Amino acid sequence: MKVFVIPSWFPSSSKPHYGIFIKEQLELLANERPGWRIGVCTWGQGDSGKLLWAKDHLFNLKKVLRHSREKPSIKQISPNLTHYYQPALSWTKRIKGGNLANTIRASEQNFNKFKTQYGSPDILWVQASYPGAFIGNYLSKKHHIPYVVHVRFGGFMFENLLKDVGKKKYEFLENINKSNKVTVTSKSQLESLRGYIPETTVISNPVDTDFFSVGASQDERILAIGRFEKEKGFDILIEAMKDVNSNLTIIGTGSLLKSAQTQVARLGLKKKISFVGELDRLEVKRLIQGCNFLVLPSTYETFGNVLLEAMSCGKPVVATKCGGPEEIVSAGSGYLCEPNPEDLAEKLNLMISNRLTFNSGKIRGEIDAKFSPAIWAEKIEELFKSVVSG
Repeated sequence: MKVFVIPSWFPSSSKPHYGIFIKEQLELLANERPGWRIGVCTWGQGDSGKLLWAKDHLFNLKKVLRHSREKPSIKQISPNLTHYYQPALSWTKRIKGGNLANTIRASEQNFNKFKTQYGSPDILWVQASYPGAFIGNYLSKKHHIPYVVHVRFGGFMFENLLKDVGKKKYEFLENINKSNKVTVTSKSQLESLRGYIPETTVISNPVDTDFFSVGASQDERILAIGRFEKEKGFDILIEAMKDVNSNLTIIGTGSLLKSAQTQVARLGLKKKISFVGELDRLEVKRLIQGCNFLVLPSTYETFGNVLLEAMSCGKPVVATKCGGPEEIVSAGSGYLCEPNPEDLAEKLNLMISNRLTFNSGKIRGEIDAKFSPAIWAEKIEELFKSVVSG
């Protein structure tokens, strides 16, 4: 199988965590299917050096000059996984679609390099829908190759994206629905998108079970991981911690980080809650393996990858009922609660009291049975074969 992947999100030098889960999943797939040839199309997704802002004329000029000197590249990540990079600038979607036409041209150049190296791909795999669905539809029609779109937005996030794409709203939806198959990550995400995308298949995310291995607790600290954005619910978690007798470490950054730090100071919780910013994956694993348990306080999640990572390490979890977690957390792996400070505090205290009743081996066993790379890769292969065979 030859697969050309078009990820709307992907790590860059300026944003190494942007779409990191897509990159990691592609590496898992390449490892599980060594006979496949997988090409990844990149043009500077998430790179602040490729994004022009309307009022930053001086910085824009510097970015344009750097861009003019930048050369495309091909990077072999593993024997069967190749990154193709053709730089493209972008700006607000309200002006010429955010330079979408140039992004499509850059993607086709990457496509042609893959084709030269391995032959025409059997399938185009769009990861996250904007601008990937536009690129996938264009390449599919021109080169007569089927394409699959994996939508990673859900609910209100999808509605906000539709507002942002402006006049291209209906074309955007068409480019998703014209694909040969649309997939989502969870049943709750599927339900939230029914008004937009009628036919979908659920394929849950995997977790790297070799990397996230069982480790013994080293302290009584609670751990939380995520972006400091409204839907991640860190304000709810901080409020709940007033009534919890434990320390909390939060990994991550985002637009609401300063607001969260101010809230902690206002509530007098500086000795109880610490912020450690963004960390590399090895350090994240170390903190997961060393924590007492993990908490996910979101108000909305299409899935909840951090829950898989913690459970793969044998850790129990506390998570809000916000979509994805209800399909991950069982009675044997943790507690679910409503996304409010009172219920969250109650479940955190319950976990502190009952932590030792949870068996790390059984928690890990749930992950192996449902979310291992081998199981996920089998589902992806079945999906691709059904699309290719028509």
